Amino acid sequence: MSSGRLPGRRSAGQHSFLADLRAVLAERNFRRLFATRLISQAGDGMFTAGLGAYVFFNATTFPDPGAAAAAFAVLYLPYSLVGPFAGVFIDRWQRRQILVWSAVIRSGFVALAAFFIASGTLGLPLYLAALAVLGVNRFFLSALSAALPRVVADDKLVMANSVAPTSGTIVAFAGGLIGLGVHRLTGGGPGGSAAVMAAAGACYLVAGLAALRMARGLLGPDAGGNAELAARRQTGPQELRDLPRSHARAGRDQHPPGRVLAILTRRERSQPERRFEHLPVAAREGVRRLRAPLRGRCYIDCLASLILGKLLSGEEDL
Repeated sequence: MSSGRLPGRRSAGQHSFLADLRAVLAERNFRRLFATRLISQAGDGMFTAGLGAYVFFNATTFPDPGAAAAAFAVLYLPYSLVGPFAGVFIDRWQRRQILVWSAVIRSGFVALAAFFIASGTLGLPLYLAALAVLGVNRFFLSALSAALPRVVADDKLVMANSVAPTSGTIVAFAGGLIGLGVHRLTGGGPGGSAAVMAAAGACYLVAGLAALRMARGLLGPDAGGNAELAARRQTGPQELRDLPRSHARAGRDQHPPGRVLAILTRRERSQPERRFEHLPVAAREGVRRLRAPLRGRCYIDCLASLILGKLLSGEEDL
């Protein structure tokens, strides 16, 4: 008996994560970018495990609320300090070069952090090195996200945006578990944490090498985009200077918000049948259908609008 479903169609429930992953992995350039992400985020997991093992499971410092607070600040500050500005640079620099050089720079800072850990240092130098690693990592992850539209077809972009970060998170978690295993196998303590850091630095270097497999201009931005940004930089100051005059002109041409609200509330009192005239036709019809059961609520809203309009407009009598 036929179910009435076309043989070549899948229902929405049959679209699984693995099916989407198989679809986007068919793109060769996506596979290269995806490999770069996975290797790097495995290193992120190891780095977090090494830093956490040293800060939170060090017999000489645990339990130390100050060290714990500093460690959490180091982990989350890059999202606030670097994240808002990362997009400015990844739209100006070659994204493949960002991936390569950020991997190299991170490996250098990880090596510095591993040295501090091996020497038993716990304080500002270690936290600055870790903050540098995570700050550069924000550029790396932002460049990965910005490069996705360049390596997949338009009809697969939503799937790529879904599976790539999810897979990276899974691999980062697995990297953290591997890091804890390395920490245990190397005897634990500062030496074990330094070994985990060294493994994370190696992952970053391999991620940089994986990024080199992509063409330099593949991930953008286009030269035309840079020209447009240059033109905006030249016209931007004049637009900023014209902004106060534009606001003043708009203020002369339009009613201030308080007066508009006062006009609406005056109409509500004098012409109740036109109370919804300012709404689109479809919205007015929907409101009229709900008017009877919500009559009391409408009266309360009108009273609040009346009071607020009077305060904002400065009129003595509405």
